[in-house]
Amino acid sequence: MATYVGSWNNTTFGSSGSLSFSYEIAGTDVTAVMDLGGFVFGGPPPGPKTLSGTIDPDGNVTFGLTGDDVFGNIAGTFLATGELTVNMTDVPGFVRDAVVVGALLDPSHFAGQYRVEFETPTPEPERIEGVDYALGTVEATVIPEPGTGALLGLGWLLLLARRRLR
Repeated sequence: MATYVGSWNNTTFGSSGSLSFSYEIAGTDVTAVMDLGGFVFGGPPPGPKTLSGTIDPDGNVTFGLTGDDVFGNIAGTFLATGELTVNMTDVPGFVRDAVVVGALLDPSHFAGQYRVEFETPTPEPERIEGVDYALGTVEATVIPEPGTGALLGLGWLLLLARRRLR
């Protein structure tokens, strides 16, 4: 299991919030939990969302969530090369589609850009004249599992003990 913690930043409107996601692999099944803080699509934080997926023989993952009350339908791919693409369609409210593109996920870090497209015309009061989309970034760093931290701490203690014995 791996857990990433970071933030999202809407560079068009200047809003931001926390971001965390974790995933667990069991055979060829993948379960991921995504949690966003801050005002997401103009509303309050949506709470954790669970996505399910599978790993193909080449190590690529396809995942999704259907009919969510905040994000609509989520479909994504995570390639064995580390490239991540996420598409959201049928998003409730004034958002037409959202996509995360150019994202890279490695064992210690995640970074990418996103684009949210608004319905045309966007209904009042959410309408902002001349704005058809919003751009932003996402970034997160892996949080080591407790066992990893304990091993690192033990290693440091052994190095200090060895140094004192000299």
